[in-house]
Parts: sequence; structure tokens; C-alpha cells
Amino acid sequence: MPASRSLTRVLLAGALVSTGSLARAQALPDQTGTGGGPRSTITAPNTSSVGQTVPHPGAADQRLERRIDDRTRQERVDDRIDTGICVGCNR
Repeated sequence: MPASRSLTRVLLAGALVSTGSLARAQALPDQTGTGGGPRSTITAPNTSSVGQTVPHPGAADQRLERRIDDRTRQERVDDRIDTGICVGCNR
């Protein structure tokens, strides 16, 4: 009987130790690249609670925005070439 009692104590102690380490592991935040959840990816700041990627909530970059009727320098050069080639074509 003493051998089975010591085995029971060892198993009980092992179960208690593993339970404590599991609780600590669940409390840790997700880390990038671990595949642990929506907060563990590179898009974590831009994901909803269900893991869907959403646009960045900050202001848009003004340098990247332009009105559709504002032509670039290359578009103006192309327009000059087009009108120079076709002078008198519509007569």
C-alpha cells in the first residue's frame, strides 16, 4: 500500500503543478506568429472582435489622395502629345 499511496501523491502533485502552469499560459497575451488567435497576427490592431480585417481608423494619408479631375504631370504631357498628333483630324 505505501507504494500506491506515494504514486497517488506524485500524480496529485503533478496535476496541481500542471494546472497552475496552464492557468498562467492562458493569461499570457498572444504573440505574433504563434497562430493563437486574432490578436496574434500582424493585423491585430486592425481586426474586429471576430478576426475580420478592418480599415485603419486614423486619418487618410493626404499625399495619396487626389481629385479625379486633377491630372498628373505625365497625364498633361500625354495630352499635349495626343492633341499635337491629331491637329485637324476632326475636320
